[in-house]
Amino acid sequence: MGTIYLVRHGQASFGAEDYDRLSDRGVAQARRLGQALKGAGVCGARVICGSLSRHRATAIHCLSGAGVIADPDVRPEWNEFDHLALLRAAWPAYGDMTQLRQDLAGSAAPRQRFQEIFETAMARWVDGVHDADYPETWPAFQQRCRQALDRLCEELPAQEDALVFTSGGPIAVIAQTLLGLQTPVALGLNAVLVNTGVTQLQVGRRGPRLTVFNAHEHLRQVGRDWITHR
Repeated sequence: MGTIYLVRHGQASFGAEDYDRLSDRGVAQARRLGQALKGAGVCGARVICGSLSRHRATAIHCLSGAGVIADPDVRPEWNEFDHLALLRAAWPAYGDMTQLRQDLAGSAAPRQRFQEIFETAMARWVDGVHDADYPETWPAFQQRCRQALDRLCEELPAQEDALVFTSGGPIAVIAQTLLGLQTPVALGLNAVLVNTGVTQLQVGRRGPRLTVFNAHEHLRQVGRDWITHR
């Protein structure tokens, strides 16, 4: 059987103008994961990433931490949903992200306030009532993620492994699909995914099976402050 390792990207730049750029902590998380993967003998895996900057940067820094030089296979089907589109649809005032940053800066708990805003936007997106407001609906996003996994499983030779650097949304949808979960549960899984956490799938003749979810011992070993969710 082959193994697919779904890796959530390292910490991005929350609150900055360019969220898609890894923070210094995100770079360190990716390199730390690479060291752990090297120790586990995973470095010979095929490497795939979404087309977002944080995906490719996580892949490159992870491989560097493992002492590997490789160019990831970039596949946009592994991209996250457009969180800015979700925010704009639910909160028209945040069509200008400067306004959102100002509001968060004035909050006593900016990260908690953003989570509240984001969860409201997510709930509106998945309820199916406002599909015309979004460039990609929730069902279309689910289908894209499932097709990305199906394609990889079809391509992956027996006994070959793959490292996929992606985001929380695709990982949650794949877990939802393989475990037969309802959407509210899938959204809950998305909320707890850790930066550079690893979700593991075993791929056999009957298709993929989820065997490990959100493993992040490589971060726990160096300290709780390394464990982030954005």
